[in-house]
Amino acid sequence: MKRLILSLLFLLTATATVQAAETPTQQDFARMMPLMLSDSGALHETPLPTEVYAAVERRDLGDLAVFNGAGEIIPFTLLQPAPVKAAATGQKLPLFPLGSPAQKQPGNIAMQVRTDEHGAIVTLNTASGTVSGAPITGYIVDASALDRRISGFDVGLTPAAQGFVGTLRVETSDDLLEWRQHGSGAVATLSSGNLLLNRNRIDFPPIQARYFRLSLCPEQGVPRIDSVTPRFETFQTAQRRETARYLLAQVKGKNGEYLAQSGGYMPVDRLRLDFPAENSLAGVTILSRQDDKSPWIERGCGTFYRLRRDATVIESGAVEIAPTADRQWLIRVHPTGGGLGSRLPQLEVGWQPHRLIFAARGEAPFRLAYGSARTDNDTLHDDSIAASLADWEKQQIRPLPAKAGPSVESGGKQALKPRISATTWRKVLLWSVLSLGVMLLAGMVWRLVKEMGLSDAQK
Repeated sequence: MKRLILSLLFLLTATATVQAAETPTQQDFARMMPLMLSDSGALHETPLPTEVYAAVERRDLGDLAVFNGAGEIIPFTLLQPAPVKAAATGQKLPLFPLGSPAQKQPGNIAMQVRTDEHGAIVTLNTASGTVSGAPITGYIVDASALDRRISGFDVGLTPAAQGFVGTLRVETSDDLLEWRQHGSGAVATLSSGNLLLNRNRIDFPPIQARYFRLSLCPEQGVPRIDSVTPRFETFQTAQRRETARYLLAQVKGKNGEYLAQSGGYMPVDRLRLDFPAENSLAGVTILSRQDDKSPWIERGCGTFYRLRRDATVIESGAVEIAPTADRQWLIRVHPTGGGLGSRLPQLEVGWQPHRLIFAARGEAPFRLAYGSARTDNDTLHDDSIAASLADWEKQQIRPLPAKAGPSVESGGKQALKPRISATTWRKVLLWSVLSLGVMLLAGMVWRLVKEMGLSDAQK
């Protein structure tokens, strides 16, 4: 009986110990990195490093924690960037063609311009002597009516009969006299069998300018620009982006299907095939799934290429998709879309990192810990920060920039070993306590019955 009572007391003590040990410590995470503050303030933020996506154990990024210098977990949250809006504004800008000879002296245009009181171009006439029938290779875009920064153009192209691969140069001016080189990009209009290739989007650093000059080269087979639609700077275009590339492997027994495995739970929102060989072209559908047991979900399709014409090499842009943290990718080549060739391309994935926002409570140094096999942890994020952030920013309480430093080992491999969770241990111990209590009660009853039997026998 004494042994049962002692066992009961031991289990009760162990249950209390497990309860007290539930709060994670830095040793419960495989690695950690310092968070260096740029200034003193209540809130700080940093983009979540790629290394963290690769090292976490949970798809929902639930095995993260931010600790202060005293080893206490402090409030933090993760904000996922809103999906990038791919659609252009739909607002076409006034467009004025220039004759080819006017482009032979970069930086100067022989022309006569008349503008209204707001600076908008009313008429634009190139100088006399322009050769009749010469291809139009230059255009003036009037953006004087806009009061926003422009980060790119969607260009409406009428293709030439033999197709075109070339470069579109962008220059800016506020007075039509002095021009500044601002950006350039490849454009193309090609056809191959049933495939049509129309590369008509150019991106450049956001800028607000009254006028843009567009120049196409080379002149041979140059297409006509019929319209120019601006893309405005948004919060998404101003944020940092990350990319990673992964090898493809052909699926055994499946012609035209290839697999890639990404290296983390990044919120991928752009996909592209990066061909090693020039003059490669393939139409594909890209699917993804979380693991081997999950069904494939179609994420996007498109024609990817790397083509050369003379001195110009043009590569396809990325396909934009809804963000997903899936790690398995399937590339399915269309039957009429050409193959991938003997030198397989790589799958390039792109994403915008989460914003890690934390409250600098307590003393430095602050550390981000990540990678844990604890299965009893609910997410340690404090979503009240995200819910209140908009109100705080109205009161000029904005997160200050922080920088993540080099990572170091914390709990190491031990933190990644599967183990029975504290919740499970507590349940086992509680059931053990209950069972021992029942046994103790049964023993007391048996002893009482035995004593009553002896008493009756003595009578």
